[in-house]
Amino acid sequence: CTDALTCIKADLFCDGEVNCPDGSDEDNKMC
Repeated sequence: CTDALTCIKADLFCDGEVNCPDGSDEDNKMC
């Protein structure tokens, strides 16, 4: 995640479900 504190598995990025507290894993710029 972009907060540099929370780490999630790469396959959770852009899966349609927010997994980061800041929502960065579903950011349009990332996906």
